[in-house]
Amino acid sequence: MIRLRSNRLEFRGFEVYYEVREAENSNKTLVFLHGWTSSLQSWKFQLDDFGEYRVIALDFPGNGKSGRDESADYSMELFADAVHAALVEEGIDRALLFGHSMGFAVAEIFAIKYADLCAGIGSIDGTHFELPDDLNEREAWIEANRGFVASLE
Repeated sequence: MIRLRSNRLEFRGFEVYYEVREAENSNKTLVFLHGWTSSLQSWKFQLDDFGEYRVIALDFPGNGKSGRDESADYSMELFADAVHAALVEEGIDRALLFGHSMGFAVAEIFAIKYADLCAGIGSIDGTHFELPDDLNEREAWIEANRGFVASLE
């Protein structure tokens, strides 16, 4: 039988909401990370299907049931740090992270910053971008992406 509980933690001025599903003797942890402007609800049809694991899904700061701050500088690093805070709160020492879309970028940053806690990462419709090392090429890459974003407005 899977037990569901929700929790909120204070993190850098945000109240971060997350849910934990676990069965008796579940000693391995899966973490599900949602995409941009989404919430843990994007996983609602998947989270109960991993009975032998502890499953954690959270709403990044500014998303879902987590707190918002209109003046905050939301970033993938902020979100990765929020995941870390939730794992520390739960006493988790290793986890496998799955990220959807932007959630995969968060998983990548988490894996770099908190390698000792990361058993691995998985992409679900995520993508990885490498910024060029050359500063002129980097600026051209950034400008091209600004143009792409502007075309969506």
